[in-house]
Amino acid sequence: MKTYSLILFLHVVSAFGILVSFGLEWMSLDRLQRSCTPEEARASMKGFGVLPWTGGPSYLTALISGIYLWQASWRGAAWNVIALIALVAIAMIWAALTGPRLMALGNLFSGEKVREPVVRQAGTMQMLWVSLQVRVLMALGITFLMMVKPGVSGSLLALAIAILLGLAVNPAIVSYYRSRNICVISLRRE
Repeated sequence: MKTYSLILFLHVVSAFGILVSFGLEWMSLDRLQRSCTPEEARASMKGFGVLPWTGGPSYLTALISGIYLWQASWRGAAWNVIALIALVAIAMIWAALTGPRLMALGNLFSGEKVREPVVRQAGTMQMLWVSLQVRVLMALGITFLMMVKPGVSGSLLALAIAILLGLAVNPAIVSYYRSRNICVISLRRE
């Protein structure tokens, strides 16, 4: 049981690492949202540089340890398979929605010439917020699955509610920035 306890410890610590990476991303995104000049935006983009060093290893450790724990003692339960699939989905959402936009914004504010389609792909800050909020609430849904251990339908329902809540919170974030006259970065070069 010592190996199991060590792997379980690594699994919990990796969950903390994922939460830390969400917090860092949230703070960096807030700082980027408040940027009023290209120089401020350039400085705020540096905050995203630590995410691969915190989030990446944490996700990988959570996934590998989760697979081990499933093999060791949770085999046959539906919630853990759905939780592992959700963990992979969180990484895929980051890769599809957040990563390309951050790279385009980083290129835009680094002084390099950016093709127009890349700038359009960067889109608005709203998509970055949607991605982050959905991923955070999916992680909360995974935590719910680990604590309650529901069946297939309960697991799917919990994650569906988490995703819908992540989508529903987005208008509140957008209106927060608009109502306070906080600078929203422009993708146009001056």
